[in-house]
Amino acid sequence: MDAMSVPEWYLSLVEKHRALLLGDAKAIQHLHAWFQIFSRAAYTEAELAQAFAAMEADPHRPGWRKEQLAYIQRQIHRQRDASRRGGGEARDGPKCPLCNGMAVVSVPFRGDVRDGNWVAPFRRVTVACSCPAGERTAQWFREEVEPGRPRYSKPIMRLVDYEFRNPLWQEQLKYREEDLLVERKVIGLTEEADFQLGKIGRMPRKESS
Repeated sequence: MDAMSVPEWYLSLVEKHRALLLGDAKAIQHLHAWFQIFSRAAYTEAELAQAFAAMEADPHRPGWRKEQLAYIQRQIHRQRDASRRGGGEARDGPKCPLCNGMAVVSVPFRGDVRDGNWVAPFRRVTVACSCPAGERTAQWFREEVEPGRPRYSKPIMRLVDYEFRNPLWQEQLKYREEDLLVERKVIGLTEEADFQLGKIGRMPRKESS
């Protein structure tokens, strides 16, 4: 992601905390790339500003950029949890059973769905949930940062639109989980059999060439 695709407010935020983030030219490119993660998680300008400020003020803040990125993500998750406890859930009703309050849902990639079945390599994509929090997330992606320029060039798909194209997604996830349980059980039994063979000295050996 180049600097032109990053909003001005984020560039200003990075510049404000440049000393903390050790912002040399190469580091700035990485910080711009962070915005891909932030935008997909629907972090707002206010949330990011608070998270960066909290890290700046923390005497035990991390020094490595990977840890700084994780710090910011954790900080925003805490902010959102506190907001829900402070009345967000009362406004939206009970926590959504589809997204568990996260506003997004992981669903089968439609390119891996054949005749209603989810097939290997079993890829997933993220869509905005149909609950109020998900609708706000979808709307955030579609908002224009300036006239004629949306915040994100490819807005996140809404679950209601995804379901129109793949209505069996929940069954597909359920069947895949059942398959994985069977696979894990069979692999466990196989490993146990190999272990027992090894104990009695009957493990297969490579033939000498």
